[in-house]
Amino acid sequence: MKKQSLILLTVVFAFVLSTVSLPQSSGFSKSNSNLRVIEDNYLKGLKSDNQGLRISCAYFLGEMKSNRAVIPLMQMLSNEQHEGAKIIAAWSLIKIGDPRGVYRVRREADLSTCCSVQCMCDFFYKQHLSSQNATNEVSKN
Repeated sequence: MKKQSLILLTVVFAFVLSTVSLPQSSGFSKSNSNLRVIEDNYLKGLKSDNQGLRISCAYFLGEMKSNRAVIPLMQMLSNEQHEGAKIIAAWSLIKIGDPRGVYRVRREADLSTCCSVQCMCDFFYKQHLSSQNATNEVSKN
């Protein structure tokens, strides 16, 4: 009985050790051939009548850092009625980091009539500036 338990314990330990020590791929790399199709679907989702779908697509386009999504996200930030959707669009534009989108977020922080959108855009823009300054400081050293 002890011998079987020891063998079982060794097999389980080897399995755990092999899964921890082997590198795992994220499954979401830039070389993925389906990346273009995924990006196209998210861009189509931004044009949907379903508000939840639009918000979700905006979020994932920001996670992908999709440069093709900058203009649609800027339009979403300008034209969307829902505050949450505007905030997600601003956050995604900051994540992408395109200068046009960052500028649009800064302008929204200055000119928005909605206090929550204005505060969040200001926060996102300041965080973007501080992360750029930190990156510049590291690159100087």
